[in-house]
Amino acid sequence: MLRTILRRAIATGPRSDGPWRLTATANYSSSKDTKSTVKKAKKSNKSKGEATAAADDDAYAGADADLFDDKGRARRLQADESDPSLDVGPNGRPLFTSTPTLAQLTSMDSCSYFKFKTEELNKVLPEGLPLGMVREFEEAMQSAVLVRQSFLDLRDNFRRVVDPPLGSARSKGSKVKKQIVLDGPVSCGKSTALAMLVHWAREEGWLVLYVPRGKDWTHGGFFYKNPQTGLWDTPVQAENILKARL
Repeated sequence: MLRTILRRAIATGPRSDGPWRLTATANYSSSKDTKSTVKKAKKSNKSKGEATAAADDDAYAGADADLFDDKGRARRLQADESDPSLDVGPNGRPLFTSTPTLAQLTSMDSCSYFKFKTEELNKVLPEGLPLGMVREFEEAMQSAVLVRQSFLDLRDNFRRVVDPPLGSARSKGSKVKKQIVLDGPVSCGKSTALAMLVHWAREEGWLVLYVPRGKDWTHGGFFYKNPQTGLWDTPVQAENILKARL
């Protein structure tokens, strides 16, 4: 019975509609060569992959070096400034405002950066800059600060103190405040807004007493109690204030 079935299978040949099977006529004589060829291909691909990965690592390392190296960052920032396509801020407006002075800034300049000149800063603010402003300059590698609406509101408030608009006594607009206390969380921009306000006021001809670091009044120098007035005198701080105004 089994021989009859085998004879019929040989006579009819293999059926093509069945599942694929590994036949005994497969050539195994070149199996070693095939394995060696596969190994060589794998080694070749591995070496190429290692070379590509090494090149990518070098490229990333170079990019990281430019990002964290001060000279590399300065070169990249200088190159970016010469590319006008990168000068794009909110709502498609320029990232850096072209307004030359703080007095001419408007609400349209809000959320854009205003560039200071180093010589001008040292001249107008001889007392020095607040620590937050210095850190912002160092991290950005340029003397530019963000124009916030809060600064514009402060400037316009004190502008109305000196030059109140006509009919302001009868108008129901915003009231002018002659005394303002800036309050807010740490590093929210209070000291920077104050420095910008002092810069604007002095450009307008105001006589401004500016203390960028209050700690200077309580640390360092010496103090003594005046026997005539009963008040504490701070001659070192007084000398620094007078020098700043000369």
